[in-house]
Amino acid sequence: MSSVGKNAKKIQNLLASQIFFRLIIALSVLQGTWYALSFRPYIFDEGVHIGFIEVYTERLNPFISTQHPSLDFLGEITRNTSYLYYYLMSWPLRLINFLTGSEFSRIVFLRLLHVALFAGGL
Repeated sequence: MSSVGKNAKKIQNLLASQIFFRLIIALSVLQGTWYALSFRPYIFDEGVHIGFIEVYTERLNPFISTQHPSLDFLGEITRNTSYLYYYLMSWPLRLINFLTGSEFSRIVFLRLLHVALFAGGL
């Protein structure tokens, strides 16, 4: 086997190792946590997602058949295909709403929860 083949095999073994996988997860969690804690609330379309989640915190049923005009800024809620995601995220938000009224705390909590779900999914 040539030296190029040996080096390629070493790189392949490194990339397939548990240490490399754990390093990637740790780096992802570190970056996600930094992002969750350092950026201001409501960047990009985060306000819309938080708005959808807050709509579901006031409901026990995940299905919305009619939309109140005050929620028109969110778009068409009754046809949103991500309703299950928003409904499931409303439960942790209910908990944090019970513990604190701070908007910043709620957003950081949901961001950190997303980081944890991502890392757990890997």
